[in-house]
Amino acid sequence: MANLNRCALCQPISLDVIMATGITLPLEPHWLAWKDLSDSQNPCGLCALVYHSLRFQLQSNMDVLLFRYNGSYKMVVVAATTKHLLLEDIKIKLLCGERGEAWIPSRRSARAAAFLSVMRGPGEAKSGNIVRRMTSSNPGSDECLSLAKRWLTDCSACLETDTNFVPTRLIDVHLAKLVSLQTGDAPGSLGDCLRHDSNLRSNSPSSNPIKYAALSYCWGPDPFLTTTSSNIQTMQQSIPFSQLPRTILDVINIVRYLGVRYLWVDSLCILQGTDKAAQEDWVAESRKMGQIYQSAYVTISAESASNAHVGILNDREAPADDVCTLPASPGSPDVVYLAKHRFVVPEVHEPLRRRGWTLQETILSRRLLKFGTREISWSCPHTEETESLCETREHTKQPCSTLGNARSDQPYNTTRALSEKSRMIYENWENIMEDYSRRDLTKKVDKLHAIKGLVELAHWSANCFYAAGVWTAGTRGQSNLRGLLWVHQQRKPEFSRKEEFEAPSWSWASVVGPVRFLRYDQAPNVVVNICAWGGLSDPRFDFQEMLSITGCVLRIGTIRCQQFGTYHGGYDRFLPWMTLSATLKTYLDDLDEIPKKYKRGGEGSPMELVNSYFLLLARDPGPPELGVGLILLPARKSSSYFRRIGMFEGFPMDEFGPLGQPYKSKARHLMWNIGGQRTIKIV
Repeated sequence: MANLNRCALCQPISLDVIMATGITLPLEPHWLAWKDLSDSQNPCGLCALVYHSLRFQLQSNMDVLLFRYNGSYKMVVVAATTKHLLLEDIKIKLLCGERGEAWIPSRRSARAAAFLSVMRGPGEAKSGNIVRRMTSSNPGSDECLSLAKRWLTDCSACLETDTNFVPTRLIDVHLAKLVSLQTGDAPGSLGDCLRHDSNLRSNSPSSNPIKYAALSYCWGPDPFLTTTSSNIQTMQQSIPFSQLPRTILDVINIVRYLGVRYLWVDSLCILQGTDKAAQEDWVAESRKMGQIYQSAYVTISAESASNAHVGILNDREAPADDVCTLPASPGSPDVVYLAKHRFVVPEVHEPLRRRGWTLQETILSRRLLKFGTREISWSCPHTEETESLCETREHTKQPCSTLGNARSDQPYNTTRALSEKSRMIYENWENIMEDYSRRDLTKKVDKLHAIKGLVELAHWSANCFYAAGVWTAGTRGQSNLRGLLWVHQQRKPEFSRKEEFEAPSWSWASVVGPVRFLRYDQAPNVVVNICAWGGLSDPRFDFQEMLSITGCVLRIGTIRCQQFGTYHGGYDRFLPWMTLSATLKTYLDDLDEIPKKYKRGGEGSPMELVNSYFLLLARDPGPPELGVGLILLPARKSSSYFRRIGMFEGFPMDEFGPLGQPYKSKARHLMWNIGGQRTIKIV
């Protein structure tokens, strides 16, 4: 809570005066007042803030207290110095300039300074030069929820809901009454139940589109009420409040406040369980997941809740620093709030951002209302808003409110927006997958299912096929190697690949844990094609059995058998590696999956990976020109089938010989060069 108390010494201080001319006061009276702060039962809020901001810099010879306004940072600067330095030191003038940080206190000079944030009250709109606002003590407060509703209202004018899609099931959370759109039955008790309706699609005319909210949240390990094949008829009649977890209850209250009637929650709108009916329903509904979030009127993101029982409308921690009020102008009842500004704020690792399924939910949602640990925030195609900032970060030249007022002349093109998002997803696919690989999935088999919505939208902009999380051979004959150049960053000795098949070895989805993509130019004459469709009905959106790659292949006698290996050329202590270039780096995906016949060493000798193969895919133009590619081992008796076990970079291109021609090297590490361009299959 902000300290409202003001002492007689601080009565003349107001924001307008500070911004206009600044305020200079004798320091000694304030110094005496500061000494009594700990003993006072009702200390002056401004005195406490100034003292706690400057106390470690104060010196006994200081005699002047300054209040100035820095227009660059839009903050109040409070400083203590001497009359002599006030007249002569040019750095004091920098307090109001573009480099306020140049006011650097030191033991040799008697000056001390701190920046104070100027804030409006919780939920208040921007006023004048004040761009910050206080956050509420609870995200469920009227200030927070009214701010969220204002964001939604401003955006609704320029971004209409999709009239062509309605989820199979929705929960009716109407504020006044609950009705069944299927049968028109009389509503039940508002305090006891919610309606669960499963036939909105056939009862929703396009002239009256269904607006629904979607929930993105963490389930957590503890069970809670879900819809199953055995209770679905009961759930279509009513869902008892007493059995719903707190997060879902909080979201229901938020949706009601926003004036949205329907809510989609996966645990209630998709059949859960292991029986045949539930499995078939999950398969059918999971395919629509991307469309559900794309078409939602707004998505509520429960970022701060680690599980469904925690809730998101919880009291926040009180500010650690002093917060006080300051009159906006002399004698005015309008006040602003001051607090010590922290230029570096520790990042909050929200639980929701660690979950796999929620990545596509966040990216695909057109309007996203996030309930975080520190504040609520908003994102839509035009703007980004936060509870702590009055200013709008615009994605276009006009904010939502402006576009909404003029939408009859300049309508918002939903197709164009989807096309722009499609291009963004495709062009940033590797960055998105790096984020996704760091996230957790309750069911590992969901790894590729949980990004299908992203794949379907990205395909609008892709000129190539999709397979197992990777964009591969193009429709015009070109190759796309970006998704194949990944490094597994797991540092634990445990198995990184599962025994059951989840994805082919060349896909980042085949390993457990984070991956990092290497960005290099494609090497000449490399061609990548999908070799087998695996009998799947839609080859664009499901992983394939293998890739066919044409490129240069070398058989390498020995490299380090460790997840990350570097080499020292002629200075290497191990004789077989002395002919390897010092620029070479090797990355192995999983040491445990390498067959014993390809391992050598131990008992005083370094562990070697022997008789592996280097497949050249890309190059670093240098100089010197260096090759990048995959480390392979034979996968079957046929010499054409291989399995990826890692990556290499920094291998001299001249070691591959003339590209496209047979070549045999005399280097010790190249035991056998299978020479020239060769087509192999990687499974």
